[in-house]
Amino acid sequence: MFTDIGLIDEGGASAFFEACARYFSTAIPDGGFVAWVAASDEHANEIVAGVGLQIRSIVPIPDLADGRTIIACGPEAFIVNMYVERSARRRGLARELIQHALRWAREQGIHPIRLRASQEGRPLYEQLGFRATNDMRL
Repeated sequence: MFTDIGLIDEGGASAFFEACARYFSTAIPDGGFVAWVAASDEHANEIVAGVGLQIRSIVPIPDLADGRTIIACGPEAFIVNMYVERSARRRGLARELIQHALRWAREQGIHPIRLRASQEGRPLYEQLGFRATNDMRL
């Protein structure tokens, strides 16, 4: 995914994979990360799409939900690594994976759910009820 979108060149892939292995070796068993994948129709062992949720704790913070202020506190989910291989796009895999992840998060009582959207993914997320926020980064 990151090679495809130009964030990692071939020279940086090895260091990235090592960092991922370190992170996921503790985050998955601890429940800090969950993921779902979709396999190819032709080859069941070929993953063509995936999405992950990073589960993290947040401090109590006012949040607008359905036009009313609530106090968000506890776990939140951050959707990461939503990706569909180019050959498998336009088949509804992204929508299906995101909807599955959202159902799972709701069943766990996790709210809010956040993500960073690419321009290509933004229309899907908006259709699913996500709205732009004022996040900034340093």
